[in-house]
Order: sequence, then structure tokens, then C-alpha cells
Amino acid sequence: MRVFLWFIGNSALLQYRLCENQLYMSLVMGTKPQFAAPCWYLPQGGGTWGYDSATPLACNGVPQTDSILKFGKAIPMPSRQNFYVEATLYDLGATSLRTNYLNSSTTVGRREIKVVLDGLHTRDVM
Repeated sequence: MRVFLWFIGNSALLQYRLCENQLYMSLVMGTKPQFAAPCWYLPQGGGTWGYDSATPLACNGVPQTDSILKFGKAIPMPSRQNFYVEATLYDLGATSLRTNYLNSSTTVGRREIKVVLDGLHTRDVM
């Protein structure tokens, strides 16, 4: 799993820090969670990278292979099993990411949160 965070604007750094602490991702197969981790544990490791000194910018990955989470063991998926990623926001502390930034029309800037499932994909042959 890789999580792509991209925030530009007047509160980019704060939104990024709140995502790191309040956003949790879970890989679920069937009805059982297989892997769960906070957002800071899942770097993106790809995409474009740049910096503009005039506009605050925050993202969670430099495009290089060292910035990709590598599991020590594979997570096997049974044949014809459904799977999905579940994102959960937990309000920690006095500032809520969901209330103050993601659902707010007053926050200036761009906000993106995306998930990529990455790995070796195979399928059974009948």
C-alpha cells in the first residue's frame, strides 16, 4: 500500500502533520483486516517532486525506490477474494483534520489523498 498526500496552500504543513497522526489505512480481504497502519508508515515513493518558496507545500514521498515500503513477507490473497482499503480518521488532540480542513470550504489550497495498492499481482489459471 502506498498513500499519496499532497497539500498546497495556507495550511499545507498543518494538514500534512494532522494526516500523519489522524489517518489510518487498513487492507481488508473478505471481512478480515490483513494490515493496518497510520499514514506516516505508508510513503508514496513516486510521482513528481518540486518546491516553490512562495507557496507552502507538503507531500510524503520523494520519487525514488528507497521511499517505498517493502514488506518482509508477502500478503497472499486467496483466489477470487474481494479486497479493499479502508481509510479511517481518528480525531486526536484539539484539532480535527476532518472538521477543520478536509470538509471546510474556507481552507485555501489543494488537498489530495490517494491510495495505491502495489505489489506482484498473479491470478489462478483454470
